[in-house]
Amino acid sequence: MAITVETNIPEYVWSSMIPETITVATDESSLKIELSVSNRIVYTTTLSAYEGKVTLYSVADIIEHMFPSEDKIMLSCYICFLSLTSSEQGAISFKAFYSYRRVNISVLDFANKNFTTLSPYTKTSDCLHIFTALVIANSFEGITFNAKIFYMQPDGNIGIYNKSLSFVNYSSVIIESQLNYALLGVSLSKSVLSEYLSAVSLPHTDILACNLSCSTGATHMIYFTQERESLILTFRNNFNFWETISLPGVIVAKTKKEASLGNLGREVVQYDCTTHTEYEFISPILPTEYALYLSELLSSRDIRIGSSSSPETLQRIILTDNTSEISTDDTKEISIKFTYRYTHNRGMLEIPSSSDVFSEPFSQEFN
Repeated sequence: MAITVETNIPEYVWSSMIPETITVATDESSLKIELSVSNRIVYTTTLSAYEGKVTLYSVADIIEHMFPSEDKIMLSCYICFLSLTSSEQGAISFKAFYSYRRVNISVLDFANKNFTTLSPYTKTSDCLHIFTALVIANSFEGITFNAKIFYMQPDGNIGIYNKSLSFVNYSSVIIESQLNYALLGVSLSKSVLSEYLSAVSLPHTDILACNLSCSTGATHMIYFTQERESLILTFRNNFNFWETISLPGVIVAKTKKEASLGNLGREVVQYDCTTHTEYEFISPILPTEYALYLSELLSSRDIRIGSSSSPETLQRIILTDNTSEISTDDTKEISIKFTYRYTHNRGMLEIPSSSDVFSEPFSQEFN
């Protein structure tokens, strides 16, 4: 009695490209089905055959719902179809790489050549950003990052300095004995790059840009601006990885109080009082390609305020309303507007740290 899986799934597949249905040919009346993710059975059922076929539906949804809890960009999946009357079985296995959207190139074509971001570039003033590349290789030995730093010299000329960077292995796992995958990343900011220049005694007045590249072929451009961000957000991007974005613009805080009124003797009193604050953000005029990238932020399932090497510690927010109309017409100005609030009803009180005015050395300059 043969059990044959008829649906073809590539060995390496984007989660958004997993087929909606998996069909199995069998002469059994019914089959037991077990779905394992990362060597753990997460779903089991028994399905009856119809005209010699058993069809499993919505397996892609089950797998994609596992990514947030596993906090990974790749899950090893194994689906086993078991006979109820004999030891006969059929199976299919694949490695699913998370992508919220469908992708027009394969996982292997994307790996090693791209950073895990859809942004064409990064613009920031001095905010900490973590840049990661998806690398699939037999060995990670010899893989390095390089930062080509463009800086302003005291005489007004632009200098260039190349700095080789060691990577931080954020997430690595053996896919199989012949093939490994990992997220290799570095943390960068203007302050960090300035420290690199100072360490080799290169005088500079400002950091202008940085071309970050990985020896596997991935490249990304970072531009440093004088414009201060009014909003810094860290969010889960299309590949289920944390990404930080710096947004100049205007923020308007709107506090709303709701309460019921009741009569207490000769006085009116309030009860069931609730107060919450929402923040409306309005961006300046944006380039078309960058505005298209911001739509990824608006659809993210997890958004935090601020930037950190440990994003889970940041305060979480939700978007309650957003307006984004993006046109390729060069004569139209493009901007985005959205409203957000903290998920915690009490919000967060930002208290500035003490300036230690009583312990600092005296200075005649007024600051």
